[in-house]
Amino acid sequence: MLGKELHLEGPQNHLHGFISPYLARGNKSGYGIFATADRIVGVRSRRARALFLLGPAIAVLGGCLYLAQDLAFHEPLTSARMFSLAIFTVLGLVFLAVIMRRPVISSSISEAYASRKADFVVRLTDLSKIEMTPSRTNMKLRSGEVFSLEISHWKAYEATKKMMTTFFPESLA
Repeated sequence: MLGKELHLEGPQNHLHGFISPYLARGNKSGYGIFATADRIVGVRSRRARALFLLGPAIAVLGGCLYLAQDLAFHEPLTSARMFSLAIFTVLGLVFLAVIMRRPVISSSISEAYASRKADFVVRLTDLSKIEMTPSRTNMKLRSGEVFSLEISHWKAYEATKKMMTTFFPESLA
């Protein structure tokens, strides 16, 4: 069955997978892929997108504070104002570096959450082929429909490849 429906039959299970700011479907980055033995669920992740944008936002905030202080005081740059600018800039860059080093965040979600937030659900019986390149994953269905994910970091590619190989090894091209 395609679409967003996940029918619960028994106790609530969890889907295991990951989210990453370096995965995208369409024009929005920040995506999660979760799987069980018989389906893959794609979920847009505001958390992953926020993680990616938080580092530059902190650095920009430091610059804005510096400009606000400069316009308000009309005095030469003091060491305290220079220190506040440096702290925000360094914090932003450190946060961005941490996200670059850890681009994949392992996670699990409940089936109930997946059924509410799913962007797509692909069942194993509907899948005909998975094509992977370091920049894209295409899941081709027997109906001819294609679900594509953009990948922009090698660690996100490795995690996606591992998940797809585990899920449906005979379909990888």
